[in-house]
Amino acid sequence: MISPKMGSGLRHRSVRVACAVAMSFCLIAPTAATARVADGGGPTEFGVASDHVQFVRYVPFEAGTATGARIIGHYMYTTSWRSLSIYDVSDPTNPQLMSTTPLAKSGDPVSFENENVATNGSVLIFSETIPRNILRVYDVEDKTNPTEVASVDTTTGAKFQAANHTIACLFDCTWLWGSTGAIIDLHDPSHPKVIHHLWNEGLPGQQGHNVVEVKPGFVLTATQPMMYLDARDPIHPKVLAVGGNADKRFIHSARWPNSGSDRFALATGETNFQPRCGNSNGSFMVWDTKNWQKTHTLTMTDDYRVSNGDEVDGSPPANTQGCSSHWFQENPTFHDGGLVASGFYDHGMRFFDVSSAGKISLAGYFLPYAADTSASYWVTDRIVYGIDYENGFYILKWTGKL
Repeated sequence: MISPKMGSGLRHRSVRVACAVAMSFCLIAPTAATARVADGGGPTEFGVASDHVQFVRYVPFEAGTATGARIIGHYMYTTSWRSLSIYDVSDPTNPQLMSTTPLAKSGDPVSFENENVATNGSVLIFSETIPRNILRVYDVEDKTNPTEVASVDTTTGAKFQAANHTIACLFDCTWLWGSTGAIIDLHDPSHPKVIHHLWNEGLPGQQGHNVVEVKPGFVLTATQPMMYLDARDPIHPKVLAVGGNADKRFIHSARWPNSGSDRFALATGETNFQPRCGNSNGSFMVWDTKNWQKTHTLTMTDDYRVSNGDEVDGSPPANTQGCSSHWFQENPTFHDGGLVASGFYDHGMRFFDVSSAGKISLAGYFLPYAADTSASYWVTDRIVYGIDYENGFYILKWTGKL
């Protein structure tokens, strides 16, 4: 997300609830829904699914609006505006809540916002940017009792802010990079050190929203243009390749599957608060990386934008959050093409097939009633979780080809 929704988010939630109540009077009868769920499509008690997509269950989020997650091993670390929750997902269709930890003392303002959680399963970072600027470090070794071990408050008077909108781990969370240039030395998690230098200083990528470590010391940035960086020196990275758009669109998140050895890199854009879909809405994108070592460029091969519909076709007739992609993840079987799942706000979760030529086709969808899906995370090659601002998180099973 590129802008805070605290005040508007409360209004947004009330609109969502009203819409959900209204839709409940025009849903297909439960007997019809039951008849189709077995083959992976049709309406369910929670939303509308395409063929090859089965709704498994809904897990309400206990203490606030779920915004992002990270799955490490058999555990999922999920944050909201108010809390950190850890789930045991060793049984992917039956996650067990291990703990919920408040991120602020009672009476404190809402903490906005930590998307796409930065953790290695031992330490976890919460980057709080509104109304304060505080970087919090948690020890999460004990999944039943996470503890805050350090915080860096740069709310006022600091030239270099510790907390950025998103934070990413480098080198097994011994270094942190922020979306707008923050560098944190975290070799000692109890004593984070703010480096008085920006990692993106002098580099071509602008409008930074996220970075991802493709493999140790090498980073792909969600900037315009995107940058592939040699970050083995985390304070002074070097540009290896770039990929930009003529329309200068905002890039929300980017990934390069298979530790940067895949033919394709993937990205999403983001556009918020547009009631109707159009040609400028945030899209899912595929980028060809062939010969990047010689050309030093990534080239977009295709992009996909959602459109409005009639709800039963998997697309809402209008939007409150917008026709926009958000956090996504490729299926574990992805190799020079394959299946990708992406959160699409009002349009729920979309499944895409990326061909060997880098072309995108819609392979499936799940549209929750009152959808506001932020992110998609594969737990196995068949089970995927959808993190939803309004609906906690939901569990889907992909029954199509891989």
